[in-house]
Amino acid sequence: MIIPKHLQNKDFRFAPAKMDAKAPMGFAWQSTNNYRYYELERVMKEKNTTNYAVVCGHGNLVGLDFDDETYQDLIISKLKPTFTTKSGGKGLFHKYFIVTDKLPNSFQVNNSEKKRLLDFQSYSKCLIGPGSIHIETKNEYEVVDNIPIAKMTYQEVVDIFGEEMVKRTSNLSSGTSGSSELCPFHDDTNPSMMTYPETESFFCFCCKAYGLLPLLDDTTNVKKKKTTNGTFHYHEIEEYTKYNKIIQEQKEEIKVEKDETFEIDDKFYKPDLLNQIHQSIDRMHKLDHYEKIALYLICLTGQLTPPNERCSAALKGDSSSGKDNCAKTCLSMFTRQTYFFLTRGTVAAIEEEASKVNIIAFSEINQREGGANAEITELYKQLAEGGSDVLKRDSATNYKTTKHLITEQKTLIYGTTQAANDDELVTRHIIIPIRSYPAKRAIVIKDTLRKAREILYSEKDNNDWHSKSIEQLDH
Repeated sequence: MIIPKHLQNKDFRFAPAKMDAKAPMGFAWQSTNNYRYYELERVMKEKNTTNYAVVCGHGNLVGLDFDDETYQDLIISKLKPTFTTKSGGKGLFHKYFIVTDKLPNSFQVNNSEKKRLLDFQSYSKCLIGPGSIHIETKNEYEVVDNIPIAKMTYQEVVDIFGEEMVKRTSNLSSGTSGSSELCPFHDDTNPSMMTYPETESFFCFCCKAYGLLPLLDDTTNVKKKKTTNGTFHYHEIEEYTKYNKIIQEQKEEIKVEKDETFEIDDKFYKPDLLNQIHQSIDRMHKLDHYEKIALYLICLTGQLTPPNERCSAALKGDSSSGKDNCAKTCLSMFTRQTYFFLTRGTVAAIEEEASKVNIIAFSEINQREGGANAEITELYKQLAEGGSDVLKRDSATNYKTTKHLITEQKTLIYGTTQAANDDELVTRHIIIPIRSYPAKRAIVIKDTLRKAREILYSEKDNNDWHSKSIEQLDH
């Protein structure tokens, strides 16, 4: 599932949705149990669903969910052009806006016969996202206006729908606003349970079940009580107090974990991202500006899935041109677990270990007879285009059995001093020339002295903002 680019905002939130109901899975999705766009695909796979919901309110995102075509045409004439999707049910529109000031509460517009015309979805409400499948018609929710989400003010909402409509909605104080859910403790067909994200609590106005949201999935230490509505479970007030203490302790632990969790750096959302990356690389490898950015971009393909989109590169130059430093500098922008940088390696060892990383870099490969690492050339060709498929004797069983090693395509980097091109390698690797000349050597010497001074004063370069952010991205 690919979230449309205009919904790919780090402030927006999403939740996996049920396949048999137009609702998100689980509880507290309005506040805590939701995800950023780059986290959603993984969670949807875990939940075994292809549907998802766009959680409104976060990032001041609101949605207009139309249920009547005539009313839709009337209101659209008053709206700015904005990102719009079409429902898989009636085929009516969901229009998205960002409110720039005070966020209106959710409200519903009905006609004189109490027929629903529109839902204004704000905090604690959601819209089924584009790409999802309607539970009844099996039609897809589609993007119809793939343009940026327009902005509007609170006053513009009032001007369009009327002050009475917007302001008559509940304006509960913080800690008491909630949303309705189907109660899991009795046979509930009309949502009768209120969940309160701010206090992480719930209460059913039908069967009177109550407790903390984290306890909804708890099946131990609960009481059962027969009522006219059936059997329901509830938590005694003593248990509520006990569990409240436990939950508070857990929340403190979660807070610590969140403090230690690295999220995507804000630099990744700025138009000058490539300049920021270049500055980080330039601190460790001077000059070769186009060459090192080209190599960085090739290394970046090593993070991609599927693997057949990964590219490879050969750094060609004499022995003092700085090929190793250029390769190491670009690789340092990624976490150490994603690559090998080797000066020597056997075919057998690479076949065994290659599956552990996405990028394999060799200091030097020269294919001439007696050249550095010449014996691995054929394996390098295979790994650079389609991967390798090897059946070999297993040393773990004293070579009495065989094992099948399948390795996906990798991003391969190597330096070479060889002047002649190997036609097969050239078709698999982008050739990047790295040259040496007096002015370059002088700059490198000056930079080395500068770094020595920085070490003395404990000034350190740090590319963690890039490598840790890359880990969080959905490749």
